[in-house]
Amino acid sequence: MRVSQKLEYACRAVVCLARHYDGSTVVKLEDIAQREDISSSFLVQILNELKRSNIVLSKRGKAGGYAIQGHAAAFVAWINGSYSNVVGLPLFETHALLNGAGLSGRLADRPPQQ
Repeated sequence: MRVSQKLEYACRAVVCLARHYDGSTVVKLEDIAQREDISSSFLVQILNELKRSNIVLSKRGKAGGYAIQGHAAAFVAWINGSYSNVVGLPLFETHALLNGAGLSGRLADRPPQQ
């Protein structure tokens, strides 16, 4: 199976957001593009598609940028065992999503990461 350039960049952008989000800020488009060596004009198109799919959220303005949310947040939690580095998924949705995926017991048994 061949992975398209667009898919590779989308995955790299989401991983960058998961890695660099500190729990209170968003990551600027230019920072993601520079860290991942992706064209800003192509990256903004990819991030807009990810936003429409509720994988990332965006914040407008001078202090604006992107952060992961929704199912991407659930994925990060499944891997890391913590939702501390993600935003945008209300607690009741988190609970329902994890129960539906059969993950709530596994995540509850993990010690919190620091």
